[in-house]
Formats: sequence, structure tokens, C-alpha cells
Amino acid sequence: SRPSLITLLNETSLTLVGDGLDETDPNRAIVAAHLRNWALVDDSRRVIVTTRPVGHDPAWFDGWRHFELLPLAENDIKQFAHEIYGLLSPPDASHAKRRAEAFLQDINKSRTASIAARNPQLLGLLIALHVNGTDISGKRYELFDKVIELIRQQTTRDRTYVHELSASTGRRALELIGWQLLMNPSIARKELIRQVGYDLATETNEAPLSGQESAERALGFWEERGLLEHLSAGGESASVFIHLTFRDHAAATYLS
Repeated sequence: SRPSLITLLNETSLTLVGDGLDETDPNRAIVAAHLRNWALVDDSRRVIVTTRPVGHDPAWFDGWRHFELLPLAENDIKQFAHEIYGLLSPPDASHAKRRAEAFLQDINKSRTASIAARNPQLLGLLIALHVNGTDISGKRYELFDKVIELIRQQTTRDRTYVHELSASTGRRALELIGWQLLMNPSIARKELIRQVGYDLATETNEAPLSGQESAERALGFWEERGLLEHLSAGGESASVFIHLTFRDHAAATYLS
């Protein structure tokens, strides 16, 4: 219950894990201040905060130790692959080992996959594709198209998505977003909605307002699913891709 949680936080020396600070926008700075102030009350309190780097300000936790995830080395990829497949098949260690080795062989067949696997987030997506029986040894364009489709279809256990779109509308809007962000990486979110909305309205013969509403839903759709980040700073907001490769892929699809 809420009263019990408040009592626990106020009267107990414990380690608090703040996972996903980047998901607390537009109140990220406020949440960071609360975490910092809570830790200052008692020297025995510990706080571990995780966040994606986009939009993060280290000054929020001045004097704290900061760590950054670096690209994974080949041995790291092997280790994580075996650990993840081991968790997926806990009763059968030999089966898990065979599946992990098959995954590693597949990514070594593709230069794109081997490079993508160095990113922890992309590594997880590649493993998810492999677990589903998807070929990950194909060409760059095909691989990232499969990853985007996996992201589009994904579900979560701990939350319900607010924004829903048809596959065709979601993918077309993503292509338009990718093109706009390629042409103007610093475009404000409001202007991005206007530009994408205009293009959607033109293509579907909708009224401009309907097009902008569709564009805003599309941004929310892909932000909820983690392909886009919604950043806020100084009263301004922007949307960016979590990895520039996805932006480039979306823009290339738009041009094709």
C-alpha cells in the first residue's frame, strides 16, 4: 500500500533502484531531484539510477558515480547470448547452448548483424528475432525492417499502450518521420507533427487537422514502443530515434 511504501522509504536504510529515469518525462528533472534529496537524508541510503543517455543531464546527480555502457566486445556478445538463452531454456542446458551457438553463427554471417549486436539494445532485439525463428543473416535493409516490425508488434506485461495504429499507417508515418529527422535533426516536435501531418493528409486526402492528429498518434505510438524518444528541455520538446540506423532506414524507405 502507499502508506506502507512511504514508511519504508522514510524509516529504512535501503538501496533504491530507479530504473528508466528517461521514461519519466516531462518530469525527469523533478524525479531526479527527489531521488537525490532522498539519498541526502541518510548516508546509508543508496540509489541506483538507470537511463538512456539521450536527454540526460549528469548535473542532476553531481558528485555521484556515473557509468556508461560501452559497445559490447565479441566476448561480451558471446557471454550475454549464452546467459539469455540459458534463461530461456533453464531445464535443458545443452539445448540452450546449441541455440546460443546457432545465434552467434548467424550474426557472424552478416556484417550488419555483427555490428548491430555490439549495441546491448539491438543485441536483445536480434536475439528476440532469432528466438522467433527469423533469419538474421540477411542484408542490412531486410534485417532492420524485421527489427522495426518486431518493435511494432511487441507487447508489455507492466503497461497498456495508449496509442494504437494500423500497420500501414504506423509504418508510413515512421518513414515520414525518418525523412523529416534526416533533413532537420533538430526539428521541434511541434513542427515535426505539422510536417508529417501535412504529408499524411496529402496522401490520404484528409483535412490538415486530421493529418496532424494522425502524426501525433504515430509519434506517441513509436515512443511508447521505444523506437523513438520524446525529449523535453527548457520548455521545448523533440522526438528522436533511439539509434540513427533506424532513422536512416526509415528515410531510405520513404525515398524508395
